[in-house]
Amino acid sequence: MHRLIRLAVATAATTTALALTAVVAEPAFAATPATTISSTPKAFSTTDGDILAITKVAGLSTAAIAIGGNFQHVITPDGVSHAAAYFAILNESTGAVLYAGKANSYVRAITSMNGTTYFGGDFTAVGGVGRNHAAAVSSSFALTSWNPAPSQRARGMSADSSGVYITGDFGTLRKTSLSSGSTLWSKGITGGSGRAVLAWNGAVYVGGLFTKYDGAARPGLAKVSPSTGAIDLAFNANLRANTLVGTYGAYDGELVLALSPGTSAGRLVIGVGGHAPPGGDSNECAVINSATGSRFWKNSLIGDSQAVAVAGATVVTGYHRNSANKSVPYPYFGAQFNDSNGALTPWDPKLTGNQSNADGGNNGIQAMYADPATKTLFIGGAFVQWNGTSTHKSLIAFTWA
Repeated sequence: MHRLIRLAVATAATTTALALTAVVAEPAFAATPATTISSTPKAFSTTDGDILAITKVAGLSTAAIAIGGNFQHVITPDGVSHAAAYFAILNESTGAVLYAGKANSYVRAITSMNGTTYFGGDFTAVGGVGRNHAAAVSSSFALTSWNPAPSQRARGMSADSSGVYITGDFGTLRKTSLSSGSTLWSKGITGGSGRAVLAWNGAVYVGGLFTKYDGAARPGLAKVSPSTGAIDLAFNANLRANTLVGTYGAYDGELVLALSPGTSAGRLVIGVGGHAPPGGDSNECAVINSATGSRFWKNSLIGDSQAVAVAGATVVTGYHRNSANKSVPYPYFGAQFNDSNGALTPWDPKLTGNQSNADGGNNGIQAMYADPATKTLFIGGAFVQWNGTSTHKSLIAFTWA
C-alpha cells in the first residue's frame, strides 16, 4: 500500500493508500540532457528517518535549507549525530545544523519568508509549547507567536509577502497573516485533502485529492487569487476527477501532489499521482501553461510523482518506484526530463531501499528543492542507499552544470 504525500507537498483526514498503475510503455534513454546533473553527490548531512519536505530559508545571512519529516537526528558529514526532532535547518553548503527541531510528530510542509520559517504537519507541540499542526521559527531560530492552529494535519504550505497559504486534511485552503497566523481568507475544498500549495508569479496554485475548490469543479488543481482566494476560471488543467466509486474511488483521478515554478513564468511543473482505471494515466510528471492549464508535455511514471523541481533547463521528479518494477527502465526513484519536450534523459540518482517508515509511506523520493543560486539539487525521502552504499540515507545533494 502506498501513501500520497505533498510534498511539495505533500501530501482525507487519515493517510490515503494508493496502488501502482499498470506498467507504462517502455521509454528509450535517447535524450541528451539540456542541463547536466552530476552523477556523484556532494558531501552533505543525512538523517535517521525519512524526509517529507525541503525548502530554502529565505532572508538569512547564511544560505540554509530546512528539512522536515520523521527523524530524530541529523548526521553531519563528519559522522556526528545531532538530536533534531522532525525538523532542522542546515547550512546549505556544509550541512552543519543551524537549528535542531523540537516538534513532537511529523513535519510535512515547509515555507519561508523574510527569515521566518513556517512548517506544518501532524505535531501538536514544538519545544513543549502547544502548536497544533503549524508553527514558525524566526531568523534567530526562536519559536514565534504565529499560530494558525489548523484542526487537522497540514500537508502543503507556501508564502509570499502578504501571507502564508496552508492546506491539508482540514478541508480548506487558508491564507493567514505572516505574524500572528490569523485567517485572512479561507476557501473550501471537497472530495479529498489538499496536498501542495505554490504562491508564485502573482497567483496561488493548490493541488490535492479534491474534486471541487470553493464549489467549482477543478479536480486535482486550482489557480486562485492571493488577495481573495477566488478561483481563476480561465485556468483549467482538465485533470481526471476521482470517481468516488469502488475500492479506489477516493484517489482514482489525476491528483496533484507536488508543484514547482517552471523554467519561465508561463510554465508550471506538476507531479501527479493516483490509481488510474484501465486505459487512464495517473502517475505522471507534466509541464503545463501557468495561465490556462493546458499541457506542454507529460511523461508517465510507475509510481506517484511525489516531488518536482527545475534544474537548469530540465525538470526532475521523484517517485516511489522500487526494484519490483524492473519492467520499466526509469532510474530508481527519480528521473530527469528536458523541459522543452519532456524527453527522458539517462541521469540516474541511484537511490534504492525502503525504510518502511512508521506511517506506511510511499518511500522513494518524497521532497526536492533546486537552488539556482548554487546550482544544487537537494533530494529527500525514505531511500536507504546511494549506489549501493548507505552514506546518503534520506537526504542527498547533487550539483548541476
